Amino acid sequence: MTAPFREPAACPPDPPPPLEVVAVHGGYAMADDGRRIVFVNRGTTAASYVRYGLGIMALCAGINAVEVIARAFGGASGGAASAVGAVIFFALCVGAYALIIAWIRRRESRPIRSFTPLLVIDRNTQTLTNASGWALSWIAHAYFFVQHSLLTNTYSLVCITPRGGVVVASGGMFSGGFGDIRAALKQRGLRA
Repeated sequence: MTAPFREPAACPPDPPPPLEVVAVHGGYAMADDGRRIVFVNRGTTAASYVRYGLGIMALCAGINAVEVIARAFGGASGGAASAVGAVIFFALCVGAYALIIAWIRRRESRPIRSFTPLLVIDRNTQTLTNASGWALSWIAHAYFFVQHSLLTNTYSLVCITPRGGVVVASGGMFSGGFGDIRAALKQRGLRA
């Protein structure tokens, strides 16, 4: 009697190749694994603005603390209490600044695959898909350009498709241009 036929065990699928970050602009990152180009928002933009504000406050508090301490030891009345308050405020600003920087670094060290993609360019299927997985366009019908908003004075790098636009990076007047991302897109043969 022969043994019953058994299907061979299925081989597990090959793991996806690692995504390598090729360009970063603020909290936005562009990653490439050879098969796909993925745009993600790491969600650090608001924290970067808070970091900037806390840095300015710490600078002002430090200057104020030096002035108040100089007055306190120069003989001004009530100077000691003001000096303690100024030093405490400076220490709080510096501590909050350090916490924000640690949070941003921890967030940016997470793997790219842990973030929801804003846009995926699949080279195998020659399509662009959005965060929901809907196909937006063929790669040949899409292009990237920088859009400026006069009302908020911000710049956005937008991917234009026949079905509309998808913002893949954004920044204010202090964040510089999108040169790294645009150069990486051109290097990969996309219209930017």
